[in-house]
Amino acid sequence: MIYFWEELTTIKISELSSKKPVVILPVGATEQHGPHLPTGVDHFIVDEIIRRTTDLIDFNVLVLPTIKYGKSIEHANYPGTISLGSSTLCSVFRDIARSVKNSGFDKLLVLNGHGGNYNILSSLVRDLSIELNITAVLCDWDSLIPLECECYERKERCYGVHGGQIETSLMLKSHGKLVEKNQIKNFHSKAEKFDKANQVLRYLGPTSIGWKIEDLNSEGAVGNAVKSTESDGESIYMLAVEKLHKLLVELDTLNKGL
Repeated sequence: MIYFWEELTTIKISELSSKKPVVILPVGATEQHGPHLPTGVDHFIVDEIIRRTTDLIDFNVLVLPTIKYGKSIEHANYPGTISLGSSTLCSVFRDIARSVKNSGFDKLLVLNGHGGNYNILSSLVRDLSIELNITAVLCDWDSLIPLECECYERKERCYGVHGGQIETSLMLKSHGKLVEKNQIKNFHSKAEKFDKANQVLRYLGPTSIGWKIEDLNSEGAVGNAVKSTESDGESIYMLAVEKLHKLLVELDTLNKGL
């Protein structure tokens, strides 16, 4: 069963800690997502994946309140973006993790919805595992879906990194009323042309330039949102939910019987 931290009393949280559940910390961002999507995309998607996973869980999972702000400096030149500095984000996570530990829990899954958070959180999760003697795991939500499938091509998966076909399809399915459908278009990425002109250097990937979103597309979105459909959004959610369920099962059984 999935429990939500803010819905429980201190007594119930104490009782639940003895059952050693996995604690999920959802994190997203509040940032511009082009002319067609709202600023809450990253946490909307993470929260929806968790909500849909609820019916599949037959063991104890505890979900913390979602962190709705992240490191979004690459979107700072667009109205609506609220960005935390690296040190601020780290401090917030450290304090939350310590509080979770102090409440008696020792398995923490950080489910991240914003790519700009990843490098910071990856290092931090390792530090917290060692410093607090807990099992801490970082999972980007989009690592739960394949590089390509019937819903989208590999090219879109690689270049449609912000407000493209995948995110727009998901939002059409779960938050369709918030999508400005008349603003949907193919937001071509300059990264694709740049990659063709270079053999090693990239805008995106392990050997990459530090970039702002306007370096990729001046409208603040990247990817072919024209191909987005509500039905594809449903299929992508199903893929993510299935994989998240498997991850939670593995975390729940970790160290049991050893």
